[in-house]
This record gives sequence, structure tokens and C-alpha cells, in this order.
Amino acid sequence: MQDPSRTMDLLYLIGPDSGHENRELRWSLRSVEKYARGLGRVVVAGYPPDWLSEEVARVPARDEPDESKFVSIWRKLFAALDAGAVSGEFLVSADDHFYSAPADLAATPFFTRGELRRFEDTEARDGGRAYRRHLAATRRVLARAGYGTRDCASHCNFRVRAEDAPDVRRLWETAEPNERIRAFDLCSCFYNVRAKKEEIEFTFRRDRKIVAFDAEAVASGQFSIGNRAFDDPRLLSYMDAEFGRKSRFEK
Repeated sequence: MQDPSRTMDLLYLIGPDSGHENRELRWSLRSVEKYARGLGRVVVAGYPPDWLSEEVARVPARDEPDESKFVSIWRKLFAALDAGAVSGEFLVSADDHFYSAPADLAATPFFTRGELRRFEDTEARDGGRAYRRHLAATRRVLARAGYGTRDCASHCNFRVRAEDAPDVRRLWETAEPNERIRAFDLCSCFYNVRAKKEEIEFTFRRDRKIVAFDAEAVASGQFSIGNRAFDDPRLLSYMDAEFGRKSRFEK
């Protein structure tokens, strides 16, 4: 049974420019205030926008030139850990992750999409090629280190336990140079590392990242949006209606 008094801190890993004036982050924070239960502190690592209120802790972390977004995600998470801004168990989020139903943060499930696949370079000639190679690198480094190879990249908030961070960091230190360029999925790394230490009940979840209004996805409780979502008036209308009220995390 979950302790109703337990809270979970929420760490956002934010890039320098969302391309939409950080509108996604506003919506995300509003969704947290509206639906999240058991919220502790909110921390933004990376490039905190100047409209954040004092309710949000900040950890500046700059990207390197020509660095992939996957590498920058690693950099920001470990910058927050090294700065002591987060500890214990906490949730990691992105600006395009949203709650659409009440959620007990301390009871966040361990989501998985199944097994990480061995993608070949000849696969995925479309825009998803880099992402699939990123997941393939994740599988290789986990398997080489003797961990499970569950695919946990379901584009929603995920749990991180600080005590597992040294083992996850070691995956980076022992990786091949070409694997480091692609980086590895943080959620899959933390969940597979943790599963080797203790029994975890994984929950299958189909990826709910959408680029147009999807009634099933937005009703699922947690969903994410892609950049092309801003081309869909119906989805924008939904977001503005659902998350139109200013949160305490904004000035």
C-alpha cells in the first residue's frame, strides 16, 4: 500500500529553445498542478525560462556544440544529481509530457513497451532513423553489461532512484564512441539496472506520443506531443482548454 504522505520531486530536463516559446512547458506544469497528487519539489535542469516562479528550483546546464539531444538529456540529469538538486527517488519529465487524469506520483508504474529491438542501419529511412539507432545502442550497452533489455521509452514521466545512478553512469563510461554519440535511453537504463537489484512489476504501455488530436491518447492519463502537434488546430484547442489556467510555477 502506498504511503499517502509520500511525495515525489519532479525533474524537468529542458533544452535551449522549444521553438514554441516554451508553451509546452507551461502546459506541462499546469497539468502537474491540476492532476498530480503527492508532488514534492519541481526542478528544471538545462535552460530554465525566465517566467518560472520561485516555486521552481533551477540547475543551469549548457549543451555542447553539435551535441545530440540524447546526449544533452544525459548531461542535464547528471548535472542535477551532481548539484544535489534531486536525491532519493524522483520523477524525470520533459516539457512535452502531460497528465490528463489524477495521478499519484509515488505510485507511478514502471512502463515498458516490450523488448528493445536490434535495429540495423538499413532500417527506418524516415525521420525516426536516429531514434531507432539510439534505442539499438541502448540495447547493446545494457546487454553487454549483463542487464535486461526492456524498452521503457514510452514518452512519459519515469522514476529514477539516485542510488542507481552510478551503475547507469558506468554504462556511459564503458560504451563505445559511436554508442556515446547516440547516447542511451535513460528510462530503459534506470529501469533495467533497478530490475537486476529488485523485483519490479512492469506494466505494458503503448507509446502515447501524438502529433494530432487523439481522443484515446489524451484520455489515457499521460501522453506526450511531438513538434508537428502545433500544426493541428484541434489539438492546440484541446491543450489551451485543458491547461489554460496559470499555475503557481509561473510568474
